[in-house]
Amino acid sequence: MENAIYIGLSRQSALRRELSLVANNIANSSTTAFKREIALYSPYETDTKMDEKLDFVIDHGTIVIHQPGTLQPTQNTFDVAIEGPGFFTVDNGREQMYTRNGNFKLDPDNQLVTGNGELVMDTGDNPIFIPQDGRKIEISPDGTISAGPEVLGVLKVVEFDDLPRMQKRGGSTFETTEAPRPAERSKML
Repeated sequence: MENAIYIGLSRQSALRRELSLVANNIANSSTTAFKREIALYSPYETDTKMDEKLDFVIDHGTIVIHQPGTLQPTQNTFDVAIEGPGFFTVDNGREQMYTRNGNFKLDPDNQLVTGNGELVMDTGDNPIFIPQDGRKIEISPDGTISAGPEVLGVLKVVEFDDLPRMQKRGGSTFETTEAPRPAERSKML
């Protein structure tokens, strides 16, 4: 009898966690660059004195689905989308992290930042400064940001081979222990 109660409890705990994941996925379905999560389970067979088998539910955690979403054009000069498997490199003041959310803006110091205030890095691992002198700002498909003929910086876009090692850190950012490599299959739109 105890086994049946524990087995039922293991399944109920897994269902509760899965419901939380589904609710979070729905709540963030319109969030720019949000990556949904799914639960990963496996059964653990038990021996019972009855004829039917009963299985415990083993909860292995969650998996982030890195499937690209749909792209929507905006009128913001600093909105950039990545076509391909790349990630923008951003710095929160303590460490570099990675995001696919290209909804950038300028901070009070005219540096390019994410919606959460992380600095957007260039290929030299420096913040990108955008002068406010009236010149038209353009971002090319290779990530080069220019004001007229002057190059202001190149967005640091990187790729990873092992996406399951990437851990969500909130605000559409990820961190990983895998060393990034320069993007070869990604372009900016």
